[in-house]
Amino acid sequence: MAGKGFDVDTNVLKAQGEAFARIADSFDSTAKKFDKTLKGLEEPWGDDQIQLVSELLLGYGSISEGIRGSFESLTNRLKAIGEGLEYMAKEHDTTDEGHYRDLMKAAQQHHS
Repeated sequence: MAGKGFDVDTNVLKAQGEAFARIADSFDSTAKKFDKTLKGLEEPWGDDQIQLVSELLLGYGSISEGIRGSFESLTNRLKAIGEGLEYMAKEHDTTDEGHYRDLMKAAQQHHS
């Protein structure tokens, strides 16, 4: 399989990296709105003389906190994927440029 290599379109990598950044921003914005809604649900409702709602909210609070934490984690991971794709594109371009320069030097030395 000599002569076979990777055909990498770094523009696609860059575009997808930017797309993941936009997805992360959109998700973060939506998650913050959802977070505000969840916090509103954690506040006591009306006259809770028998403390039923308060007891429910105690259990719900930790679940709600976990959900909110997972949203932040997912946002960060989406951003990291986008950054990784953009880094891969940059490194590939840099490597290709280096190989091209090396080949040009070798060709010039061969003709000298």
